[in-house]
Amino acid sequence: PVPGMARALGAKKAQRLAYYENIPAQVLFDMSQLMNAALALGMSTQMHQQCEIIIKELSSVISESEKILYTPIPISYTRHTSRTLTLWLLTLPFSLWGVLGLATIPAIFMLGWLMLGVDEIGIEIEEPFCILPVRPLCDMAEREIVGGMAQALRADDWLPAAAKK
Repeated sequence: PVPGMARALGAKKAQRLAYYENIPAQVLFDMSQLMNAALALGMSTQMHQQCEIIIKELSSVISESEKILYTPIPISYTRHTSRTLTLWLLTLPFSLWGVLGLATIPAIFMLGWLMLGVDEIGIEIEEPFCILPVRPLCDMAEREIVGGMAQALRADDWLPAAAKK
């Protein structure tokens, strides 16, 4: 199992989830089942509906993220754009020499630096999950979820009907 899953869920639950092909979908399904069980134990319908809306939103976010992750960008596209840019930068000094003279050298240097930087940014955008700070985002989401759940569990309307008496 993934160490983060074991830390958040415990080793037994993490090991159970490791058997599923789509772990995020299974986690969302489990969350929905937990909300239904809490509703049966007396959770208010308003809180249950809010939780189900959040689960639905999480499902949408996961779906969109998986589309980004699994949409392949052909390697030939990246190679072709890099080769075209290199060829353009190599031939550019010949066309600018007559107009700029010696100023061609710093102009080509600056233009090359700019264009190669844009090309590198494009390559990074093609694979966003390699460069995004995903771990801190996940840690922040975990803190917010745990804090929100702790606050919700202290609310009076969460208590089962038998405990309210």
